[in-house]
Amino acid sequence: MLLFKSVLVSLITFSGLLLAQDIAPFPPYHEDDSGGVSPMFSESRANSLAWLTLMDQGVYGATWDEAGSLLKDVIVRRQWVSAMTDLRRPLGYSSMRKITKQRTLDGLPYGTKGYFMEIIYSTTFWGKGGATERVIMMYDAYSNWRVISYSIE
Repeated sequence: MLLFKSVLVSLITFSGLLLAQDIAPFPPYHEDDSGGVSPMFSESRANSLAWLTLMDQGVYGATWDEAGSLLKDVIVRRQWVSAMTDLRRPLGYSSMRKITKQRTLDGLPYGTKGYFMEIIYSTTFWGKGGATERVIMMYDAYSNWRVISYSIE
C-alpha cells in the first residue's frame, strides 16, 4: 500500500507538468569548477531540507502550503494531506538524511520548461529503515526554490 501511495503521488505530481508556469527571468545557474557548492545548489538544498523537516514533523498541510504552484495545480490540499498521512506517518522522523545526487534539469517530461533541481536523498526513518527520497524543485518567478514533486522508494 505504501508503494502504491508513493507511485500515486508521483504520477499525480508529474501529470500536471504540462501546465504553463511563470518562471524567473534568468537562470540561477552557474558552473563552479572549484569544487565548491554554488549558491543555486546550496539554496535549493536549504529549501528542500526545510520542506522535508515539515514532512518529518507531520505537518503535511504546511508542506502543501510551501510547495510550488505546479504541485498545487495538480492536487488539492486535502488530498495531499491524506496521501502524505498514509505515506509518511508510518515512517516517522528521519534519523539520517544524506544527499546522494543533486542535478539541474532544463525541463521536465512533456515539454515543461523552467529551471529545476532534482535532489535525491538516502534516508533512514525510525519506522522503516532505509529509503530513497526524491525531491524536484522549481525556481519560481519570486526567485525561490519550491518543491513540485516528492516521492519515496
